[in-house]
Amino acid sequence: VTQYILGIRASLEGLVVDPCIPADWPSFSLRREFRGAVYEIEVLNTARTGRGVQNMTVNGESVVGNVIPPAPPGKTVRVRVELG
Repeated sequence: VTQYILGIRASLEGLVVDPCIPADWPSFSLRREFRGAVYEIEVLNTARTGRGVQNMTVNGESVVGNVIPPAPPGKTVRVRVELG
């Protein structure tokens, strides 16, 4: 259930980010291990929409879409997501 509410789930292409949270949640963060790498993910809901990835950065670089590419095992990846 949490994979679909918080919206962080595995796919062949990487980690899909597609939250569907209550509009009054300001943000959430989580730490997820995937294919041997660690992902520190922060989701900001400043527009109070609760869904729809507006912007996403991976290690400070913009990513088009809502899929975090897989990182090499042992790496830590910092992800920032803005909903809107």
